[in-house]
Amino acid sequence: AKTVIEEIIENGYVRGRISLGLTIVDISDTETAMAYRVSKTGVYVTKTTSASTQFQAGDRIVSFNGESIDSAESLTSAINKCKVGDTVEVVVERRSQKYTFSLTLQEEKPE
Repeated sequence: AKTVIEEIIENGYVRGRISLGLTIVDISDTETAMAYRVSKTGVYVTKTTSASTQFQAGDRIVSFNGESIDSAESLTSAINKCKVGDTVEVVVERRSQKYTFSLTLQEEKPE
């Protein structure tokens, strides 16, 4: 905790934290899937930033850097194995088609 506090005091944010430039929703049951009008459970993109233009709202994240993604927890775990500046491969499902994108991980900075 001391390191985090020192980072915030010195920089105004914690350096080295990764931002995908995506807002996601973790859909873990069929009721929630029906509410979002999707047919599968998983991690879905709800919003993107200008830095993540290849992704679209409604994309289901299938894998991140070779690791299968089935929950927000598994995505966080995969992200935590990386560092800012790494280029990773992200596979998404969009309208029953799979797409593979390369993504260079950026540092999360306050807005």
